[in-house]
Amino acid sequence: MSNLTIAVDSEVLKQARINAVNQGISVNGFLRKCLESYAAGKKVDVHAIAKEILKIANQQKPKMGKRTWSRDDLYNEVRSNAY
Repeated sequence: MSNLTIAVDSEVLKQARINAVNQGISVNGFLRKCLESYAAGKKVDVHAIAKEILKIANQQKPKMGKRTWSRDDLYNEVRSNAY
């Protein structure tokens, strides 16, 4: 079995985990079933799935702090810690 890595907003993943627990499945199991159906040529309503993902994402209230560094600050920090 192969592994797949995806990037997803942490709040979306949190909500997906909650939904998965309520449905008695893991997020991994849900995604596996979606991919298996898709690979088998079964019709997967990607628009409905995307709509649901966007609905969950829009319900989240992102928490972003004030940026206290500049691009140059970050660049200089990385260079000073380089091996």
